[in-house]
Amino acid sequence: MDLEAEARAIHDFQLQAVPGLFQTKDYARAVLGAGWPPKAEEENSRLLAVRLERQTLLQRKHPPLLWVVIDEGVLRRPVGSAEIMTEQLGRLLEIAAMPFIRLQVLPFAQGAHAAMDGAFKVLDMSNGETVAYAEVPGTGQVITDSDEVSQCALRFGALRSAALPPDESGEFIRQYKEKYENETQ
Repeated sequence: MDLEAEARAIHDFQLQAVPGLFQTKDYARAVLGAGWPPKAEEENSRLLAVRLERQTLLQRKHPPLLWVVIDEGVLRRPVGSAEIMTEQLGRLLEIAAMPFIRLQVLPFAQGAHAAMDGAFKVLDMSNGETVAYAEVPGTGQVITDSDEVSQCALRFGALRSAALPPDESGEFIRQYKEKYENETQ
């Protein structure tokens, strides 16, 4: 959270879920509620509040540049109800239209890719440093070793080039949104 707040640019790859900065309240609640072992309701409520507070980053006068690649599984995996997914995918489309955000979808048709082993971020910090953040179940790890950070940056570049362009990604998301909308009728 602190790294995101200080970053000039964030490059984020997600395999399993919509990035926390883009999650609607109901989607985030469903994600947090799916954890195992289950957390107390008070802890889930606290984590939800923190996740939603992080999103104020998007309303800053000078937000960081965000380049996000999500795996198609993020769109296909129903989190909560069809209504929750419809709202969440609508939110993704709104966010993708923001001038400081680029959102791409990596379709299953691309097959194996450079990050089959997990989600990660590369953050260009305001002090000129670049760090990476790798997610593991229940937590994450900040990576500062320059060689490892460089490898993550190269990996993100490979993902970005394999993903659909932003405009085609928007249409791809729209198709899944319509699928979920049809399930609610």
